[in-house]
Amino acid sequence: ELARRPVRVALLEAEDLGGEATGSSFSWLNATTKTEDAPYHRLNVAGMDAYRALAEQWGTAPLGLHFGGSLSWLVGDDPAAEAAFDRRHRRLQELGYSVAILKPLEMRALEPAVAFEEGKSQVSRALYTPSDMWIEGAKFVSFLAGRAREHGADINTFCPALAFTRDAAGHISTIQTPRGRIATRNVVIAAGSKTPGLVASILLDGAPLPLSHLPGLLVHTPPLPELKGIGRILYPPDPGGLHIRPAPAGGVVIGADDTDEAISKHLDFLGVDLAHGIKAHLSGLSGLSEKLAASLLERLGRILPGLALDGLAQWCTMRIGVRPAPQDGFPIIGPVPGVPGLFVAVTHSGFTLALTLAKMLADEIVTGRNYSALAPYRPARFLP
Repeated sequence: ELARRPVRVALLEAEDLGGEATGSSFSWLNATTKTEDAPYHRLNVAGMDAYRALAEQWGTAPLGLHFGGSLSWLVGDDPAAEAAFDRRHRRLQELGYSVAILKPLEMRALEPAVAFEEGKSQVSRALYTPSDMWIEGAKFVSFLAGRAREHGADINTFCPALAFTRDAAGHISTIQTPRGRIATRNVVIAAGSKTPGLVASILLDGAPLPLSHLPGLLVHTPPLPELKGIGRILYPPDPGGLHIRPAPAGGVVIGADDTDEAISKHLDFLGVDLAHGIKAHLSGLSGLSEKLAASLLERLGRILPGLALDGLAQWCTMRIGVRPAPQDGFPIIGPVPGVPGLFVAVTHSGFTLALTLAKMLADEIVTGRNYSALAPYRPARFLP
């Protein structure tokens, strides 16, 4: 977005494009799970609309964008689960989000490979949100980088920002990199879990941005022709929060909240600081991650009974990323108080919000416009 405007742009990427959380994301584009705060829900809807507009211009294939919606369902008689199900359905309707209740026959028509029952318990109903999407993270980042280069952006990979200088008035003036010093009047720090450390290196004093670092394990299977593919995001009634989405070549990507929690506890036990990423600690996680991956595949087999589990694990790949999560659950985006020219952009729903946040922040930097939709999410709420 900045490269499309009359400014010179340099991107400093510490590793390869998409090499951190971006390449290890479930990449579900949705506002389905963001229902408690109406303005934040609308911001996520705007993010999804931006993807549809981009797809109208370029098509879905170059973006790696996939439609199909998401499906979650109930099995058996669980009053608490049914009450939560009904609350979410009502709230999505109140917010004007596209949502439908499906009966078992309709569910099986959508996903014939899925077993919508558990033991002797039969599925009762499902919540279907047809507007949800998912995206191939690496492909999308490559697409954006290509468009930025066409507009003259200088994209530097394996080129971290090492230090920053400020002039006598406190304004950002230069960035030190392994390839030399860059003079600039404006810096946007959009570095995921590493954002607080970079901001702190400029502020030198004061409280850091309150960001949690959430490790997440995803298992990518090879193509699975026996399943005839699945077409959408699936959230079965799994107590550990199992989630499944299609993969581009015909396999699936699986993860679960409880496996992520197990990794987080293991890293806490080891005293690992995830603020600097996770790659240096992957070898110490190998045994645990393989055990957790095997558990995920076993749970997947119960949902997709046509899956041949024997020997499947050796053909799967595992990815562990560290997802940034602001303390209050909302984005941190905009100017950093007290440092003219310094801006920050970090959020947990990075993919869903990427396009709309980028456009608004670029407008604010170049034109001085102030978007009221971003008012609740300014860094000033943490850095007065």
